[in-house]
Amino acid sequence: MGHARPTAEISYVLQTLPLTRTERAVRVHVANRTAVRVGRGVASIAIVGGAFLIAAWFGGTPPFEGNTADPYSENRVIRALPFDVPLPHDMSLAVAGRGDELPYHAQWTSQTPPQELIAQYEEHLAGSPRWRELVVEKTADDSAVTLARSSSDGILTHFAKLTISRDATQTVVTFNFTPIPSSLAPE
Repeated sequence: MGHARPTAEISYVLQTLPLTRTERAVRVHVANRTAVRVGRGVASIAIVGGAFLIAAWFGGTPPFEGNTADPYSENRVIRALPFDVPLPHDMSLAVAGRGDELPYHAQWTSQTPPQELIAQYEEHLAGSPRWRELVVEKTADDSAVTLARSSSDGILTHFAKLTISRDATQTVVTFNFTPIPSSLAPE
C-alpha cells in the first residue's frame, strides 16, 4: 500500500495562507531538506575519514607507521620484500634492517634442521617462474644461493643472496636483497 501525496491538503494550505506566509513555509521546508542533505554529507565524510584513520592506526600504515625517518626499519624492510620470495616457512623474524653487502637485510630463525629448510626453499623456487639461481654454494649443513628475480616482461627487478646455516641451537636464514636498479633502495 503506497503513500499518496496529500495534494488536496497542500493546495488548501496554499489557498488559505497569505502569499508571504506560503513563500516562507516553502522556503523553510526547502531549507530544512537542504540542511538535512548537507548534514548527511558531512556525517558520511566524517565516518569515512574516521574509518580510514582507525584502519591506518591498527594497520601501522601512514600516517601512523612509526619511525618514518628510518628507511631501514624492520617494518619497511619486510614491506620491501618481493611478494614471491622463495623462503621456507615456520620461521621467526630475528632481525631486519640495513644490510652490509646489499641494502636490505632480513634474518629469521627456526628450530627446523637446515636440510629441511633447504628442501622447502628448493620446492618454493621450483614453483616460482620469476626467481633464478645464479650461484649455488652448498655444504653438508649450509647453503648460500645468489638469486635474481625478473618481471613477467623479463626485466631484472631484484638481486638477492639467501643463506641457510646452522647456529649452535637453531637454523638461521638470512636474506639480503636490493631492488634493480639499486638506486631504488634508500640512501
